[in-house]
Amino acid sequence: MSFFITRGGASAEITRPMTAEFLREFVGRLPGKPKKILLVPPDFTRFHSNAGAICSELYRLLSPAAEVLLLPALGTHRPMTGAEMDRMFPGVPHARIKVHDWQGGLTTLGEIPGRRLEELSGGRVHYPVRIEVDALLAEG
Repeated sequence: MSFFITRGGASAEITRPMTAEFLREFVGRLPGKPKKILLVPPDFTRFHSNAGAICSELYRLLSPAAEVLLLPALGTHRPMTGAEMDRMFPGVPHARIKVHDWQGGLTTLGEIPGRRLEELSGGRVHYPVRIEVDALLAEG
């Protein structure tokens, strides 16, 4: 599925009402009726990205018919506080916002062999790298 916004431009601002309209259009184009949805927005350190408002609106639109969870992409940042969750994701219950446990909550999907990384990096990297994601992604 692809969805593109075809309005706007370098000198145009996408307003909140326009964003809400785009998201309603996006939700209306979803194939079937999803039962479980995991949104992976940035964490509070990217508050000004407007991703929180987008996720809040998606939660409002999708949660009546589906289980919607948010997994802020913390990287190695600390978990968000309750006040930060309220500010970034207004209207989303804290129980729906999961904490990314980057030290103990990962699932390994595979590994890129050192030989392949050496090839891709022009000889600068020689070691294998595990491909890991949060268990919520891997386990559905």
